[in-house]
Amino acid sequence: MKTSALPRLREFSLTENLPWDPRLPILTADQVHLLRGLCRELNDELPCEEVISDRDVLHFALEELQAKFRSSARADILSRLSFHLWNDRQNKIDPLT
Repeated sequence: MKTSALPRLREFSLTENLPWDPRLPILTADQVHLLRGLCRELNDELPCEEVISDRDVLHFALEELQAKFRSSARADILSRLSFHLWNDRQNKIDPLT
């Protein structure tokens, strides 16, 4: 029996605890509003024959983030992301506590 030289990826079940959530993301109303606003702005700026969708914006944004994360801007991206997450947690604190 011939074995592959490539390492085998470990399979996982959806009930397994992972450091990330393997399900499709569910956007909040604010995130959908931001995404749709970006689409409108971009469609206003692009030539008429170019129409950009929500998926196009998300794909482009993710590729841009990945490129910046792999560049010398990595530390800046991580710092800004940490601040974003901290700020998000602060906004979710119950003001009555």
